[in-house]
Amino acid sequence: MELTRRRRNLVCNPLPAAALIVLAGSAAAFAAPANDLCASALPISLNGTVSGTTVTGTIDGSASCGNSNAAPDVWYSLTTDATVTGQDLVFIITAASYDTVVSVHSGCPGSSTQLGCDDDTAGNLRSKVTLSGLTAGQALKIRVGGFNGASGTFTMQAYYQAAPPPPTPAPHLNTPPRPPPARHQAQSTNA
Repeated sequence: MELTRRRRNLVCNPLPAAALIVLAGSAAAFAAPANDLCASALPISLNGTVSGTTVTGTIDGSASCGNSNAAPDVWYSLTTDATVTGQDLVFIITAASYDTVVSVHSGCPGSSTQLGCDDDTAGNLRSKVTLSGLTAGQALKIRVGGFNGASGTFTMQAYYQAAPPPPTPAPHLNTPPRPPPARHQAQSTNA
């Protein structure tokens, strides 16, 4: 009889309001990031920094490096401006709590080309993608994922840097050497 009464109290007595607020608040803690899908990519500005997380993200893309196809990801977008001419565009993870993978695409999955991908070039399990030859007005989608399913928090920057000069062509090996310049000898006259 005592056991039945306790069961009734559990069923009949609703949770206190404070408990409901805590439960409702915890649902928001498990929501996917706003930029979880490529179609909802958040803008990143040049010389700007964004902080993000992939912890509650889903998988909405893939990349050719870092074994990141099974990792949660988030998306950012950037459109190049007129100052991109002659410069490289760099996306770098400056801080992270996990092993990151960054890839840059011409659009969202299914209709895009991957333009660059990196896992760990920036050191300490951080990624850095450098793109060359871009034109003004080029729309880019940036995917941040993790190595082998990893997820966590990160900080990313985007900036232009001067492109390295083109390589100096190697001398042609079949060209004969030039003869030394002719020397002029001073003539002396006996008077």
